[in-house]
Amino acid sequence: RYERVIEQMAHEFYKRVAEYAEKFFLNTNITLQGIIIGGPGKTKEEFAKGNYLHYQLQSKILGVVDTGYTSEEGIYELVNRSKDLLQNVKYIREKNIMQEFLTILNKDDSCISYGLSNVENLLSLNLVEKILLSTDLENLERIILQCSNCGYRMEKVINLSEESKILSEPCPKCNGQMIINDKKIILDEIIEKAEANGVKIELISTETEEGEQLRKSFGGVAAILRYKISDNIK
Repeated sequence: RYERVIEQMAHEFYKRVAEYAEKFFLNTNITLQGIIIGGPGKTKEEFAKGNYLHYQLQSKILGVVDTGYTSEEGIYELVNRSKDLLQNVKYIREKNIMQEFLTILNKDDSCISYGLSNVENLLSLNLVEKILLSTDLENLERIILQCSNCGYRMEKVINLSEESKILSEPCPKCNGQMIINDKKIILDEIIEKAEANGVKIELISTETEEGEQLRKSFGGVAAILRYKISDNIK
């Protein structure tokens, strides 16, 4: 009899948790990527397998993780023990973003653009809806070089490792010593421009096939546009 009372209390508790989850996740504008259920003991498995959650939430369960704590400490422990699950969500999301871009590219390439100079131009015209940036861009910088002798200036986009090599090259006008007048990481620069225009920014790692494709085939920068544009604008 005592065990039945405990089971009924647990059942009611699971129902309340599910109701709160439904109220919070289904009735808001939150884009839910996945759910990880954690806790000590067997209650987490009972809740996950008992179909207490709304079917839309049930399908989002990524895994069940054992923790030694409850309350706030348990949340921190759950996050730390779920790194692999969370990483998988990140990769899946990045794959979906790239697939969206490739689908549009195959259907109508007047709605997309790629390559650093092309996308920067469209950003300046406020024509970009969403921008896809390879995290590899953090290894590139835009530098402004100036001759210490004649004052000649030039701009280059280089890999961070090439900086010393570039400085060893003489001024093309007078063979004087070139110095760096200004420099900025490409990734930071594009994000700053995109944020100023209210563009949605998606960072894509190079750890997936799609992410590597963005880096190699599209120069690490791609954009989905607000509307179709002609080739001469691109």
